[in-house]
Amino acid sequence: MSDSIPSPHHRLRRLKAALLAVSLTLAGILLMMLNAWLAPMRLGSWQWLHALPLGELGGTLFGAGLLSTFFEYTFRRDQEAHTLARFRQIIREEAPAMRDAVVAGFAIHPEDLKRVATPELLDDIAANVMALHLGDEQFARERSTAISATKLSALLSGGTTWQCAFGSLLQ
Repeated sequence: MSDSIPSPHHRLRRLKAALLAVSLTLAGILLMMLNAWLAPMRLGSWQWLHALPLGELGGTLFGAGLLSTFFEYTFRRDQEAHTLARFRQIIREEAPAMRDAVVAGFAIHPEDLKRVATPELLDDIAANVMALHLGDEQFARERSTAISATKLSALLSGGTTWQCAFGSLLQ
């Protein structure tokens, strides 16, 4: 995940966090400067401004800006590693359900299977199905190979062999 290019949404979130940190830091510096500028002045009717804790508020904002930057860069790697681990765990947990859904989809809609499978893969699937039904994998592989060869010769000779080879299966 750290090797891939971050998504625009992720980059925007990081930019917002950086802008917030810079804004808090700048606001804190400005409030501390305002407090230092106002401290020696005699303000007359505006003397109540000395009672405002501008220095403390500025220090708090400055610290929040620096700490948010520090936390963002320190914990980002840990958060990405945790997110990646969680994603892998979810995939492991949900893989059987996804597999079952794909198999069920191909069983119901053979045109989808035809669209995505190669002839070799279809032969392997047929051999596996025969092995499940017959209970003998070696025998099923031999029959599947023989059927594939018969199918090929039927295609080459115009289809009459196909009817002969599978006539007993169609009855």
